[in-house]
Amino acid sequence: MEPGELFNAKKKPAGDLKSTGAQRYVGLPDDLVHAVWTYGFRHNLVKHNFEVEYRSLGDCADLIRDGITDLGIISSVDLARIKESLQLIPGMAVSTQGAAGQAQLFFRSGLKDISQIAVQSRANTSLVLLKILMREKYASNPGYLVLDDILDNMLLQADAALIVGTDAVNLRLRYANRLDLGEEWTDLTGLPFVFSIFAGRNFLLGRDDIEPIIRSFGLGQKNLENICKEFAENDQVPWSVYHDFLTHEINYRFSEIDHDGLNEFYNYAFFFGYIDQIPDIRFINKSE
Repeated sequence: MEPGELFNAKKKPAGDLKSTGAQRYVGLPDDLVHAVWTYGFRHNLVKHNFEVEYRSLGDCADLIRDGITDLGIISSVDLARIKESLQLIPGMAVSTQGAAGQAQLFFRSGLKDISQIAVQSRANTSLVLLKILMREKYASNPGYLVLDDILDNMLLQADAALIVGTDAVNLRLRYANRLDLGEEWTDLTGLPFVFSIFAGRNFLLGRDDIEPIIRSFGLGQKNLENICKEFAENDQVPWSVYHDFLTHEINYRFSEIDHDGLNEFYNYAFFFGYIDQIPDIRFINKSE
């Protein structure tokens, strides 16, 4: 899951979610890295016929998998794990070329001393990426312990800790012993890493569904400073930390090279058995 620090919204029953008569049902994560996409929706600045549910990134995938929502932002690994062919919105993803910021492995001593890694439960795509890097780049296959705690406590129970979201962005300023997973991936493959995408059901969505999302994204880009200040106030960090992160490390795109990076991730994940299928990457036709 991931990428991002997420809020703990309570799930609605499926019957309640589909009770408004809206044309489309959308799952969106309410976190910093995706706030540029969701800005217009969260501030009621975009006209649309969506029923929007704000959940964690992992929950957004569950809503699509369970047939509750028609489209939403999901992590890259969930595209491979949902047993349904989905289409992506062209040109829209959260990707990084080099340092990712939001996915960090912190460790107590040397990499060779790592036999167990504590991971946050919300780590999803980042966990698969970490396992690939440990095996392919460092010839290591440590154990993994799910543990939601502060970093210091995680490092008391394991040799290293995988931290994702804004926690990772902030903690990397204080800890020298760390690996940036995006940087390690680009060093291994020469390619960007795609953390999440905007996906919807095949043959169900068209131009009228995409246009409000594009307008919301455009408003988010124009209000990036406000977004960073909003999240920084909640987390009690300088807003410039988040602004630098979003402007210098995150790409909101899905170019040909990002396509190559995502396919390479799926090839590794399938080879090591972390997914049981390599999904076709298909795009929604914006002209329909």
